[in-house]
This record gives sequence, structure tokens and C-alpha cells, in this order.
Amino acid sequence: HCPKTPAQEEIEDNIKMDYKTFPKKLRERLEKIDQDSFKNADYLVFPCKEAQEPYEEDKNIKEILEEKYRDKKILYVPTGIPVKHIDKDEKFFSNKGIDVKDKFIVSYIGRHNKVKGYDFLKELGVKVLEKYSDVIFVIGGEISEEFPPIENKNWVEFGWTKEGYNIIKNSDMFVLPNEKTYFDLILLEVLSMGAPVLLSETGGNKYFKIYDENGLFYFEKYNLEEALEKFDETYNLWKNRKLSLEGEKNYRIFKKDFTVNTFGENYTRLYNEVK
Repeated sequence: HCPKTPAQEEIEDNIKMDYKTFPKKLRERLEKIDQDSFKNADYLVFPCKEAQEPYEEDKNIKEILEEKYRDKKILYVPTGIPVKHIDKDEKFFSNKGIDVKDKFIVSYIGRHNKVKGYDFLKELGVKVLEKYSDVIFVIGGEISEEFPPIENKNWVEFGWTKEGYNIIKNSDMFVLPNEKTYFDLILLEVLSMGAPVLLSETGGNKYFKIYDENGLFYFEKYNLEEALEKFDETYNLWKNRKLSLEGEKNYRIFKKDFTVNTFGENYTRLYNEVK
């Protein structure tokens, strides 16, 4: 479920070096491992076709995937997860000294980096907080020196926390601003908690557009103007006490197609087809 090839993940996230300036011969050796792994597999399994998008940025892997697809050697099984049973707690934020009375509470949980879209979230946050005095962002995830938080009383950083699910459950909306993504597990977790989502139209995020009845508000990635328009739409729904109905749509989607039981049934069916 990584939004990068293993070679990219090793260089950028583990070694923490720039991918393009990493020693070419070493980088090519890592890339060759990726290519051979994809090429030599009898079958490749993805959650959905859209999840291939970040891997297809590597032209060699893209060619391999296109060949595998033509040969019907790529199979698709959407991921499932356990439902997150988190009770709503009206005093969760106030008990932490955060005044959220009559506030539109917007949450984000995740890494503070470019791939996860934290830099774009900040751009959006600056504009939103300039416009609305009754919006508060509550953010979970380790604070980054590269992308420091917005300095605003209505931008609250929890840092690394074990209470991410409580933050989501007690918020009015979740933002998923990925620059690129595979099939983000946090989205499934948010759906399981019945929260509406403002999200970028990229990678596996796009798969959920198949559902006509959803509480998902898409914006083109990097498109700040469109993201602000969608935010205004959700804000108005919240003002009219209708936004929670959008979250209920997301919970129904989760219960229908993304539980552990459904995941297991789909995987069993897949294995029976290829054995």
C-alpha cells in the first residue's frame, strides 16, 4: 500500500536522499529488482487498476504492467479492513483545552510530507482560515521540519498520537490531499467511521467514484481553486446540518464492500480462479 515503487521508498524514505541525485548505478540496481519482481511474477494483484498509477510513473514498470494486463495476468481485489468501533465523545477536544464549540472541525491524520499532500493541505488551510473564523483544523502525525505547521490558533497539531481515530470520529470532515496514492488505508478507516471526505482525485482515491451515492468531495490534485470550491460546498452542508448525511453514505459503502469478511471472500474467489 505504498504510493511509491520499493526503489523510491528505499531511497527517499529509508535512506532519505533525493531520488534523482542518488548514485545512478545503485539506483538502477534497485530499479532492476523492482522490474524483475513485476516481470517474473505469474500474477500481479492490485486493489484496483487506479492503484497502479504511482508505479506507472516508472516507464519500465509501466511497460511490464501493460503487458501483464494484456495477458490477463493482473488481478484486482479491493482491500478490506476491520471496522473501527470508536464512540463519538462530545468532550474529546474540550478535555484537551481545544475550543470547538460551533466550529466546523476538519481533520487530517498522516505523514507531514509532499506525497501525502501535507504541503497542499497547508495551502488550503491558509485560505480557509482567512475566510472562515468558525473552522478549526485538527492534525495528527509527526511534525516535520520541512513542512512546519501553520501558525494559527485554529490550526491544532497533535503531533504523533495514538488518538488518531478519536480525532477523526469527533471531526465533521476528513481531508485526504494525497499528491499520489496507491489505495490509502486511512480512507477505508475514515469510511468505516462514517465521515465525509474532501480528497484529491489521484491513484486509488479515484476508484471510489464508482459509487453514485457517496460522501466524497473530489478535487483535482494541486488545484487549490477547485479544492476551495469543494470546501465551500462541505461548509455549507455543515451549516445546514446536512454534512453528516454524507458521512452515512460512506459508512454504507464500507459495510457493503470493504469489510474483512468481504475481503476474505474476494481473495478466496481469486485463488480459486488461478490455482
